[in-house]
Amino acid sequence: MKIEPIAYEITFPDGEIYILHRMMQSDDSILWAITEDPTGYCLGRDLKWHYEPRPSSRTDSYLKLTRFKYDEAIDIVISFRAKEKETK
Repeated sequence: MKIEPIAYEITFPDGEIYILHRMMQSDDSILWAITEDPTGYCLGRDLKWHYEPRPSSRTDSYLKLTRFKYDEAIDIVISFRAKEKETK
């Protein structure tokens, strides 16, 4: 039996929390979605928050925008944080 985590929480010193959610894709691969809280929004490659539609309404373009390999998801969170600091 193989047991794998379905989510990782990333907490920054200022208290900001991001959650990486393990998401099974239609081709049985695993990609990760980035959320900040249970509001239903995912962080995209464009470093903006996007509402997460119901599974049947998720288009290929939406999935390409908001699903990442694990290392890429970490990089997206870091880039988002850097962008946020620049705008403050």
